[in-house]
Amino acid sequence: MNGCNFVNFVKCIENIEQAIETVNNHYIDILITEMLLNDESPINLIAQAKKSCPEIEIVIYTSHDKNIYSIPQLKAGTIGFLSKNIEACVLAEALSKIHNHKLYITNNFNNQLNLEIDLERPRNSFGKLSTREIEVLKYLTDGKRNIEIAQQLKINQKTVNTYKK
Repeated sequence: MNGCNFVNFVKCIENIEQAIETVNNHYIDILITEMLLNDESPINLIAQAKKSCPEIEIVIYTSHDKNIYSIPQLKAGTIGFLSKNIEACVLAEALSKIHNHKLYITNNFNNQLNLEIDLERPRNSFGKLSTREIEVLKYLTDGKRNIEIAQQLKINQKTVNTYKK
């Protein structure tokens, strides 16, 4: 591939509100985002962006473990989950394929996936954990307390306890 001529950078954002404002005010094919924006849930961003612009494609570009987080993000509506460890040419190839074909799976991830993937069936090392349970688990491993998790996810503290169980 000879460059990434189709890419037009719109804006660098820091939180969900800025992301949704940008989606509402600009035509965007692909939203590339870190998994957490100022420690906010990526599930909230995905849901709000898809609600504002159903045809938008969302790619998570992160250093978080794909084995834990990729399937929940795909279930939530993203089209890709790319590691920050990939080379720039791989990123350019992925964006080109997503832009042109609406699909991109890296070779190393492809080797681990059945292409007839059923996103309703758990395939990560955490088995039957839901997307929200994995979010709560991530915050717990970051040392967050229940009240902090509840505030971040905009849910009740008792609900956090339920997800922990």
